[in-house]
Amino acid sequence: MRVAAGLESLVLGEDQILGQVRTAYEEARAAGGIGRVLEDSVTKAIHVGSRARTETTINQGTLSLGAAAVELAAQRADLDGGCAVVVGAGEMGTLAARALDSAAIGELVIANRTLDRADHVATELDTDTTTVPLAELTGVMANSDADVMVSATGSPDPVVSQADLTPAEGLVCVDVAQPRDIDPAADGVDGVTVYNLDDLESVTSETRRRRAEAATQVESIIDDEFQRILTEFKRNRADAAISKMYEGAEHTKRRQLDTALEKLEAQGGLTDEQRETVESLADTLVGRLLAAPTKSLRDAAGEDDWNTIQTALELFNPEFDAPPQGSGPPSDAESETGDSTGGFAQNWQLDCTDNSTSTEL
Repeated sequence: MRVAAGLESLVLGEDQILGQVRTAYEEARAAGGIGRVLEDSVTKAIHVGSRARTETTINQGTLSLGAAAVELAAQRADLDGGCAVVVGAGEMGTLAARALDSAAIGELVIANRTLDRADHVATELDTDTTTVPLAELTGVMANSDADVMVSATGSPDPVVSQADLTPAEGLVCVDVAQPRDIDPAADGVDGVTVYNLDDLESVTSETRRRRAEAATQVESIIDDEFQRILTEFKRNRADAAISKMYEGAEHTKRRQLDTALEKLEAQGGLTDEQRETVESLADTLVGRLLAAPTKSLRDAAGEDDWNTIQTALELFNPEFDAPPQGSGPPSDAESETGDSTGGFAQNWQLDCTDNSTSTEL
């Protein structure tokens, strides 16, 4: 649940992890590699992840530097229909390009040392995008009316110098690289303003604060949903024992009822109505006799009293009054599973008697 909600992500509350959990779940189901308990757990986690994002602000705002750079630029310039330049097509540059794409700019230029990488990023965008080698950046800046430039390369030296920029009518440059991509002297060009990582702190810190507050709400959702699924798991375990108990009682009732009906038939016969009355009496007796044990077993499951559940499975074996087996060798089925009490009860012992295991569930 914490993973799907984004609490364990490097970027708190990021959305991609929920899609990854859902994809993994669907692939596991398709491969037949997920059982009932895990399926219930993962579907609950997906539900919690969705609740976290619809009921809290855990995923609102921006935390990635690339997106934060665009947010800062949008505060300083009108990006709607404008022209933007992204320098670098690595992870940070890609995030910036995607953020600019969402900002409804009119034109985007991506400059990168490796043109193939820039072309790949361009295919992911809806905006009209041009890709150029990094060596052509000076010409691009001289011949374009760029409103914003975001630089995010891994270069150890500046890739944008003062000489690369010409006087502009309000060019916002945001340098998210470390070390810096843009020579600080570029801030001296008329109409050019350069922002760096320190300037992004105000954008990212506010987002972190809001998401931290939302994370507290998400924790509360998780606590609530965890208790719900834990109660459900416990009830399922109790219901397995209760089902076994009723199965054993039904087996005994049917044997004794058949014997009684045969005797009554031999004593003069029964009408259909009388037969129904006798059968209804037998059903009522079973229900009344098992009502208290049923409640006790559910209470025991709620209190993690798996010894009581185990005892019930052993006591209410459906075949405890079956005719004794012959002295010959066991059947193939008996050889594989053992007697009906030992096989089921032993497996239940492994699952249920360790309180630490039940607590983990």
